[in-house]
Amino acid sequence: MRNAGIGQIIGVAVGVCGVCSIVVSTTAVLLKPQQELNKENDRKKYVLAAAGIIENAKKAPRDSAGLRELFGQIDTRLINVDTGEVVEEDGDAALSFDVAKAAKEGPTSRTLDPKIDKAKIRRMSTVQRVYLKKDAQENIERFILPIYGKGLWGPMYGFLALDADGETIEHLSYYDHIETPGLGGEVDSKDFKQAWPGLVAYNEAGQPQIDVTKGQIPKDNDHEVASLSGATITSNGVEAMVNFWLSDNGYGKFIKKHKKPAA
Repeated sequence: MRNAGIGQIIGVAVGVCGVCSIVVSTTAVLLKPQQELNKENDRKKYVLAAAGIIENAKKAPRDSAGLRELFGQIDTRLINVDTGEVVEEDGDAALSFDVAKAAKEGPTSRTLDPKIDKAKIRRMSTVQRVYLKKDAQENIERFILPIYGKGLWGPMYGFLALDADGETIEHLSYYDHIETPGLGGEVDSKDFKQAWPGLVAYNEAGQPQIDVTKGQIPKDNDHEVASLSGATITSNGVEAMVNFWLSDNGYGKFIKKHKKPAA
């Protein structure tokens, strides 16, 4: 049997690579819907934790049916951040709206002035998704607000929850980031999360007042939280994005319109 020539070897190699490429591409296409569903389910788990329905995302049901049943306690809405009004009340339609895509293109997309872009997101959609936990009388018990902004290495995505009064923070958690483990990655830590409930989001003038700062926090201080050790840039990013999304450039107008009236 004659030895294969170099051309034949190259031909076989190219053929094998081509077949492998087709298999990989086909697999990626077939798996994409399931991957997207998994991402959506993960976000729902964090919403449920932010709503106080489950202790944390890890305590959520693993089966889709159980997760869907729990998530039935959440109202999902689309709002216009410029007016504070709800523009879509259908939960399924609100869930299917691609906020990231809308921020990049289309009539709801806009570029932010660097002077107000504290979260360093550059562009955003004027239509945003919010989640609401309501009581039996359809009164809002808790606002669950998606937030995102720049950390040290890249974007950070999380959820901020406010009480019905629209001022008291009940929860803060991050579900996606690439911060340094043991440093900025501690935004996921139990200690950092536990520092947020009870903080007051706004000052007497109605302006966001959250301060992520170094050092010991006085016990009577209701708007400061200790920064992450060795992670100044990440801590500054958390402070900036929380205050941005609480402002009238974010969810501020919606919160003011829909919060529980002061007694």
